[in-house]
Amino acid sequence: MPRLNFNSDRGSAPLEVLGYGIFLLLPITWFSIDIIGQQNDQFAATAMAEHGLRAWVQEDHAQSLNFETALAQIASDFHENRSDVSWQIDCAEVMPCLPKGQVIRLKVKVKQATATAVMRWSK
Repeated sequence: MPRLNFNSDRGSAPLEVLGYGIFLLLPITWFSIDIIGQQNDQFAATAMAEHGLRAWVQEDHAQSLNFETALAQIASDFHENRSDVSWQIDCAEVMPCLPKGQVIRLKVKVKQATATAVMRWSK
């Protein structure tokens, strides 16, 4: 029986590279892809909150975008499903949001990412 020598440099380099590649690089890659997906959700929520609130405030103009159409278009641009997106408009507890000059808040949630946009509805 051959004697084991732990100070020897003999071994299989391709086998070690393959082993480390599978056991170390795959979890790191999977984690990176997950973080990038979460960042995309946060970017989508922020863009939908900001641009959606602008579209909602300008809705009384003839050439403005419809609020839900704007949110759907932004969600489509970020490749988000409509079922993963929810929003809530808060008009400082004055419903419906009719009097101009009040503060309007739009909170958008995309999966687990949330964003809030606030604007004073000027005259």
